[in-house]
Amino acid sequence: MTSPSFNGSSARPASSTPPEKMLALPRPGQVHTFDDIANLVWVNVLWQKSAAVLCLNHEILDLWLDWLERFPVELPALDVIDLDHATLNDWQTFLSGQSYDLTVLHGACTELQADRLSARYVGLLVDAVSGGVVVLA
Repeated sequence: MTSPSFNGSSARPASSTPPEKMLALPRPGQVHTFDDIANLVWVNVLWQKSAAVLCLNHEILDLWLDWLERFPVELPALDVIDLDHATLNDWQTFLSGQSYDLTVLHGACTELQADRLSARYVGLLVDAVSGGVVVLA
């Protein structure tokens, strides 16, 4: 399956020994801004670590696409992905075959709080990530 990335970067094959997976959750009642998450991703990219931002709603996707337009060149270590382009099964297969240092499920908290997304769906996405840090934002 081809990477559904919007910035043209290529899919990264999973390593034979995936790194340990860590889950980062916001503190109860805390809401991260787009800039908070973008700064986290930017630091990751500066350190030449691979990152995937899985956009769980169109508003978040638009913010990321606008953010990417600030750069004169593409950022090969970053994949910004619109989750509307495939089924859960497709994303599980895709994520289990990738190796990212950082995976952000951006919009997950908002969508969960608004009951537009189930905790089971988010859990299945998290479980599919092969390793690295998984951030629910």
